[in-house]
Amino acid sequence: MQKLIALDTETTGVNLFQGDAPFAISTCDSEGVTRLWEWPVSIHSRQPMPPSEDLKEFIDYIDGSTLVFHNAKFDIRALQNLGIRLVFEEVDSIREQTWSTLPYSHSHEFEATIHSFEDTLLASHVCDSVEPHGLKELAEKYLDILDDDQEDLLDAVRAARRQLKSRGEEVSPNVKSDYWLPKAVDETSTHLKKYAVQDAVRTMLLWRMYEQVMIEKKCLPQYYTRKALLPITYRMESEGVTIKKVLLSREIKRYNHSATVVEAACVKFIRDKKLQDDDFNIRSGKQIQKILYGDPEGSNRRRVRGLNCPITELTDGGGISTSASTLLNLYHDHVPKSGHGRAFISQILRYRKNRTCAQYLQSYKDIMQKEGKKTLLHPSFNQTGTRTTRWSSSNPNGQNIGSGGKDAFGNEVEDFCLRDVFGPATGRVWICSDYSQLELRILAVLSQETRLLEAFENDEDIHSLTADLCGISRKAAKGVNYGIIYGAGSAKLEDMTGLSNFDKVFKEAYPGISKFMEATTKQVTKDGFVKTIGGYRLVVPRHKPYIGTNYIVQGSAGDILNRAMIMVDQELKYDDDFPENNKGYLIMCIHDELVFDFELGKAKKVPTIIKAAMEEAGKDLGVITPVDIKRVTQRWSDGKELKL
Repeated sequence: MQKLIALDTETTGVNLFQGDAPFAISTCDSEGVTRLWEWPVSIHSRQPMPPSEDLKEFIDYIDGSTLVFHNAKFDIRALQNLGIRLVFEEVDSIREQTWSTLPYSHSHEFEATIHSFEDTLLASHVCDSVEPHGLKELAEKYLDILDDDQEDLLDAVRAARRQLKSRGEEVSPNVKSDYWLPKAVDETSTHLKKYAVQDAVRTMLLWRMYEQVMIEKKCLPQYYTRKALLPITYRMESEGVTIKKVLLSREIKRYNHSATVVEAACVKFIRDKKLQDDDFNIRSGKQIQKILYGDPEGSNRRRVRGLNCPITELTDGGGISTSASTLLNLYHDHVPKSGHGRAFISQILRYRKNRTCAQYLQSYKDIMQKEGKKTLLHPSFNQTGTRTTRWSSSNPNGQNIGSGGKDAFGNEVEDFCLRDVFGPATGRVWICSDYSQLELRILAVLSQETRLLEAFENDEDIHSLTADLCGISRKAAKGVNYGIIYGAGSAKLEDMTGLSNFDKVFKEAYPGISKFMEATTKQVTKDGFVKTIGGYRLVVPRHKPYIGTNYIVQGSAGDILNRAMIMVDQELKYDDDFPENNKGYLIMCIHDELVFDFELGKAKKVPTIIKAAMEEAGKDLGVITPVDIKRVTQRWSDGKELKL
């Protein structure tokens, strides 16, 4: 009989690409039998010191089993950092999709052949996309297992930290990175054992629950798709994204300098106008508020009035808003074009834009790593980070790296494009494949909106069509088209268009979309969930039924992209007739775009293959999905479109 073993690792931190590694491994089998391997950690190097015989014993124990994880990708990489390679047997999942052996670029001393694995993190999202997916939260909600074991461990860690500090030892600033400390100061401590073993128990019990729930909810196919994406994601994270180190430093310096110049101008303006006694802090929303709207407690009339800007928006707490959207609204619509208020708002927006760009780029610099001749980032791509089937990413958040730059006023410009600092290494080329207007095409299919379907078939400009039908500008029409998808309300749409009766105008222009949105709202109110075109069940809060349209459209876009990743991965597998396939790999999944890194001169056939597979992924789910392909040799922002 196949062994079923839940496995959990305790690590010295979560930055596995920067050397964090497990200091304990806990398991729980299907009979409830638990085991723990725990090792000392060097206080100075923070590296675990596991004896080889312990690792060999662990490998022998799990060999041939099916492993259950809560976040398999993390634990598998953590084991790799101990020199342990898990080789997964290829077993059928759904249709043509099969598990592949996970790749390892690092050397390994130990190897175990694993039959298969399950992941309660993925199962949690498939069953309920809205609830928190943390192991402790799920166990407390469904198993009535409290997290008192964690609280006891944290208390012991804090006590150990105090003891070490009193001896002059340095400790990590993050308490949760020091779960190994109690054992380091007291060999008899059992706090970690209780905590680690309980996590393995939680994982096993949750899996037993989810394997039944997924059958009842008929969502096993969606779970298998999520599993099929995991080895692809693992490879994607392992390869990393090349960043231009010299250019990065130069851009950080440039944006910081621009922000400093703007800040100095603001300080001088306020001093000259005697609007404030103290030095002006441009990062203080409270001080900006007093300058713009006035200070009732000001020492003179000028300070009481400030720049006399009208109050247009309040925060949720009832305060006066100084957010970017509020200031932009003031700048465009509520202050005189020649007044001091407009000039000051302009400077604040410019400062924030430059400062934000500098901070984003600095965050990249803080986590980049030199690996051979390359400087790389290893983003974490998360399948369960959104409430739909869309991906999220962190370290860095790739979803913030837009395809084009926008200035402080939302205008598209060449500057402020964070993609400038990314690009292929010497001797490599990036192939960037991006779905064209994917969400709008999905909306057209789901709603069976005749005008949209015909426009897409005839390759018309969709935003111009909406502009003509609704009697608004193309810019406003673009905002409307995407606003409908992202759940903009009537007030927001009226503000975008300047039409007080825009709901009526839109219904007349696109009756199919209006009927679809109304039907979706009724379905959410009745059922509390919607289903994507790929059958993924997405829970929608009943008190917000209007966002059901957004969930279906975004979730369906995620279905297509996920299917495309699997299909492209199948196509790019190495074979004797296509050896260049072995020279490239997927490195990013950002919005509707997949980015591949290939050896220069070895990717001639690749763009056509990628485009065909991605377009087929949409057709399989009933949506015509054209794909634009760009070739990048220097900067990601300077890709050249390929006509295929």
